Amino acid sequence: MENQRGALDPRGGGLLAGTNVVKVMAVQGGVGSFARQSFAPANGGKSVRPDLIVFPAFAGLGLVEGSENASSFAGVLELARQADRLEDRIIERAMELAARTGAVVVPGSVILPVGDSFVSRSYVVTADGVVARQDATHAGPFERSWPLKTATSLEPVPTPVGVVGLVVGWDAFVPEVWRILALQGADIICVPQAMAAPYSQWHQLPGVWAQVQQNQVYAVEACLVGEWAGQAWAGVSALHGPVEITPGDTGYLSQAQSHDRPDAVAGVFDFTALRSIRSAYPIFSFLNRPLYRAMMPGIYRGGDGRGGHGRA
Repeated sequence: MENQRGALDPRGGGLLAGTNVVKVMAVQGGVGSFARQSFAPANGGKSVRPDLIVFPAFAGLGLVEGSENASSFAGVLELARQADRLEDRIIERAMELAARTGAVVVPGSVILPVGDSFVSRSYVVTADGVVARQDATHAGPFERSWPLKTATSLEPVPTPVGVVGLVVGWDAFVPEVWRILALQGADIICVPQAMAAPYSQWHQLPGVWAQVQQNQVYAVEACLVGEWAGQAWAGVSALHGPVEITPGDTGYLSQAQSHDRPDAVAGVFDFTALRSIRSAYPIFSFLNRPLYRAMMPGIYRGGDGRGGHGRA
């Protein structure tokens, strides 16, 4: 990482000292992308040395024998239930990769059995061990059939590359998840992503891209692609940033070349630029917190919110 390792500035963006430029990589690939990835030097050349590496959703399952050839998702769930020391092996593999590259590693996500249900979990890992575990907090239509046991907390964590938040599964499309992480000081949101084919950019845009713009954060979106578990998966991995500090005001710093082939998307997150837009337009200073305190608890306790103006 091209900076000095100083004190963290929770909403200032990154670290207080140094140039604050972080090299980032999103790995786009199949469920085996994490298990096979070595980042070893090729033909005597230089090894890849990103500061942060993020793998696709379900990539942790690549360490389960037979998972890459599973013919259905029900088969995947059964393999996950029977797997021995799966979480430990994912963490050990991520620590090895972190030690070789010097990077902070997000090894995609994994499905783990919890009683009669499952959790969808991701990790932030360094060479020294696990910095954070995060389970998905919302179940979309796909996850409800497992069934998925959802988490009830979200917490970003300080790391050598800034304050990192994890967004797992359907949470990528839930605005509250992003706002909670941002209000707690997240600088970078890591998103192991999986979307069923056929691909449509209009299905993907309401997720990571839209939430980055609403919360003035950087995000790494790493997509699962290819045939797996009886269906096709497609998505465009990307490094996202607020439009004001991205080329052509697009909101993208870098993107994969296709939606259905393996790729490695690399770029840099410049925290000096992020701090500049947060200072010029401090969006959180416009929040009406008394309104939220008065209205929101009752509205959320009232179910889907369409039956009236409930209060706590």
